Amino acid sequence: CPTLYSGMGSSTGMAGGELLGTVFEQHGGSLEDALTDWERRLRPYTTSFQDIGAKACRLFPPRTPAGMFGRRAMIAGRRSSVLP
Repeated sequence: CPTLYSGMGSSTGMAGGELLGTVFEQHGGSLEDALTDWERRLRPYTTSFQDIGAKACRLFPPRTPAGMFGRRAMIAGRRSSVLP
């Protein structure tokens, strides 16, 4: 499952459900074969979204005063009409 911070949970869930139906049909109804193929095909995407979320979570809940300052500065910069 992707993390909350990757923002891909619902999309991955829907795509994963559709893919599961597809591989189940492709494997003639063999649940074990379908699940093995489904995991093999979906895992790279899920892992990449988990990695994105692990990196993004550092921005949301800063752990130090310096991190809080950095986040506030980044947000202020994004609101600035001077900075692109």
